[in-house]
Amino acid sequence: SFPVGWVVKNRIYISTVCSSSDTVSLNMSEFPVALPHGTIDEVFPDVFFVSGMMKANFHGTDYQYGRNMVIVREGETLTLINTLRLNSEGLEALNALGRVENVVRLGGYHGRDDQFYVNEYEAKLWMFPNMPSADDRKQAVNLLKQGNVPFTRCNPLQFESCSNVPEGLLVIEQDGGIVVSCDSIQNWDTPDKYFDTSTTEAFTKMNFFSPANIGPVWFKSSGVTLADVKRVLELKFTHLLSAHGTPLKDSAYEQVSKSIAKLEAQPQESGIPAALAHGEIEEVFPNVFHVEGLMKATYDAEYNFGRNMTVEQLPPGVLHRLEGKTAPHIYANCNLQPSELCNDFCNKLRCCFTLQNTNGRSSLSSWICRGTFVVRTG
Repeated sequence: SFPVGWVVKNRIYISTVCSSSDTVSLNMSEFPVALPHGTIDEVFPDVFFVSGMMKANFHGTDYQYGRNMVIVREGETLTLINTLRLNSEGLEALNALGRVENVVRLGGYHGRDDQFYVNEYEAKLWMFPNMPSADDRKQAVNLLKQGNVPFTRCNPLQFESCSNVPEGLLVIEQDGGIVVSCDSIQNWDTPDKYFDTSTTEAFTKMNFFSPANIGPVWFKSSGVTLADVKRVLELKFTHLLSAHGTPLKDSAYEQVSKSIAKLEAQPQESGIPAALAHGEIEEVFPNVFHVEGLMKATYDAEYNFGRNMTVEQLPPGVLHRLEGKTAPHIYANCNLQPSELCNDFCNKLRCCFTLQNTNGRSSLSSWICRGTFVVRTG
């Protein structure tokens, strides 16, 4: 549930995407271990729910929180959605329900345990078009879309504007409609038993704890538009089973409507941050201009620091406003660690705010902090 580029333990992100029924491969030596989890409960007829723990490390900080897997039974066939690896006792309970034939990945930030079930049961892997692959062997990917679904009462919806990481959800067409979501809609009213204290504090600050909540990090990082999110209200549903939080029965449509209305009432930046304090533009060399200004960012704590931008005067049409590239991407490219941010950020990133390739790494000259005017030189 975190932006692309954040490294998660026991998980690998790759650039390969599935745009058709492709065969893809990754190099993982072993599957992630099973973490503590609860029992499999039948929450609706032939629809089961199990909660467990997730541990992840984002930029040197450990997080621990809960996640859920949904199991849908059709005859003897089981479909696993938002997979969570079960221990031996849990697998026995799973096998008693039927035969695992399908694994469904709804969110691009998930997929840690997909390949375990694909390998263990020779199950089919389903995901939305253009979603990053999470396989570790050659495996045909079944595209999840209208008319191509893992079970008959499945109605998928993909968020079409998720330019950074694809995401979608599906409706199980029974009992008035059951939405199964990943990171897009979460139902953490309060921290569950799998949270540790530090994660609870961090997630509270990020406004994760609210019924039928539009995932705050997902909404900001995925590239999704509010109009696209509102398409959920065109679906018919009464209940919600999210990858995060407890089952929400009977009032899901009303609660999701309230969350979207609350989001709609907030000022929308459309991906373009407001201008911060800055100085005057000065011509430091012929046709080369320099300006210093304030940058604010939140990592594990909030930092204020200076930034520099140098713009070389080029013919009209060369200037570009590059959006969606935030500071974490930059210091990752510069091999900076979070502990270095306070003392060295400005000095070590000064080269990122100039178009003179003094460090010999041309890629850094084009990708500057989100919302900054730069010149693309190559």
